[in-house]
Amino acid sequence: MDTGYEFWGLFLAVIGTIIAIVKIWFKWSVKMADHKEFVIKQLAIMNEQTSNNTKDIGEAFDDIDKIKTDGSKQRKDIYDKIGEVNKMREQDIKSLAEAVERSIEKSRGVEERHHGEIMGKIEGLTIKVIEVCSTFEEYRKSRNGG
Repeated sequence: MDTGYEFWGLFLAVIGTIIAIVKIWFKWSVKMADHKEFVIKQLAIMNEQTSNNTKDIGEAFDDIDKIKTDGSKQRKDIYDKIGEVNKMREQDIKSLAEAVERSIEKSRGVEERHHGEIMGKIEGLTIKVIEVCSTFEEYRKSRNGG
């Protein structure tokens, strides 16, 4: 009879162990399912963040390209403006040189006319001085008995 109790004891121990293993397996399955669900959610969140980051990086590159394009256009505009300013400066220098030349010619004409008038007056005065000197010399000769 002792073997009957041992048998039933062993049988109950084996059944208890099987039940314990099944219970642990069910708990572990539930925990694994919860963990799997958590991992799937985290992966979805990471995928969304990766997608957003990729989109943001793409937009950043687009912004950089736009800035480069705008900078190139602005540099071109600036160089064009510098070219226009240089052309205006050259035209201003030419027109200023022409104006100075005209002014010099006008002044030269006026100065030549004034010079001619002054020289005419000096010649007239020279003739009068010569006449006065001649008259004075004749007067002196006629007075001194000469």
